[in-house]
Amino acid sequence: MARKKTSRYPVICIDCGSPARIESSNKLDIKVTEKYCACSNIEHCGATFVLTVSFSRHLNPPMKTTRQIAMELLRSIPEAERLALQRDLFSS
Repeated sequence: MARKKTSRYPVICIDCGSPARIESSNKLDIKVTEKYCACSNIEHCGATFVLTVSFSRHLNPPMKTTRQIAMELLRSIPEAERLALQRDLFSS
């Protein structure tokens, strides 16, 4: 399902280096989208092309994920160590 979108980041024509615009997009997956682009230099180029935009990795995971990681780590250590850690964290 293609839909009209406005470009929020610069797209450059790979053929002539002119600015290009995103005409539509097609979401293939939650992490992958195709962007259908057209070169703005219609007189000398006029290329149309497809960019594939995909999620690569987090630089900083969302808080929910950070909390989940912390909970998994806490559950993996013995109860005595967990209680000692809790005392260390909340005593000041």
